[in-house]
Amino acid sequence: VEEWRDLAAAVVLGGDGAVLRAARLLSPRRVPLLAVNVGHLGFLTEVEHGELDAALGRLLAGQYAIEQRMMLTATVVRDGRAVWRLAGLNDAVITRGTFARIIRIQVRVTGQTVLDYAGDGIIVATPTGSTGYSLSAGGPIVHPHIESLLLTPICPHALATRSILARADEQVEVWVDASHTDIMLTVDGQVGYGLQIGDMVRVGRA
Repeated sequence: VEEWRDLAAAVVLGGDGAVLRAARLLSPRRVPLLAVNVGHLGFLTEVEHGELDAALGRLLAGQYAIEQRMMLTATVVRDGRAVWRLAGLNDAVITRGTFARIIRIQVRVTGQTVLDYAGDGIIVATPTGSTGYSLSAGGPIVHPHIESLLLTPICPHALATRSILARADEQVEVWVDASHTDIMLTVDGQVGYGLQIGDMVRVGRA
């Protein structure tokens, strides 16, 4: 948005969902966020709403530190061409539809196959996102300063399939195969894109 071009900082009022939306909108301009929790869940927020006046005073006085958080970019490649791309703060999730059968997932990191299984999908999360959906699916918590991509299978039909941590500078490629087309890619649980059989989703540092 043109009006945001000269922003020095942005105050985000809401819960974690508002922070995720603001991060996607403002990260291309590298605008720092002061997140104020006025919602129900404020895991990503820095201050509670009752502390806003004091926090703004410290912000205007220069009494603050900026914490860098890694983001990811998910790109859908179809027939060798990128057809959709979006950055996210938390995760990129590939899942089957509500009534569809399981899907086949193959994950390559820098060209090397690291996961190959049938299941409900896969979560590719940032360290920030490691405390979200990935944690619910059995993934570990990753310190936000350890830049990495966390690969967590969703309900894999295999006994030995576990989460894998890839370096932040590595390219993760997820290949999807199924007997149906009810497959969805979702970024930060807020923006979705329908996948087709044979699509490849490339995820890397934003």
